Amino acid sequence: SVVYQQSSKESATLQLFFTLQLDIQSDKIRTVQDALESLVARESVQGYTTKTKQE
Repeated sequence: SVVYQQSSKESATLQLFFTLQLDIQSDKIRTVQDALESLVARESVQGYTTKTKQE
């Protein structure tokens, strides 16, 4: 996973895994491609504060 913050270096966490859990419950998910795109879609995180107290 990667956290992007304006004016900061991206924070990447590498995780080894053997299975991939995909959300297939949504009405918007019709194909494996849809599920993969949903899995990696960007989303905004509110209230996240860095070590330097920047939001």
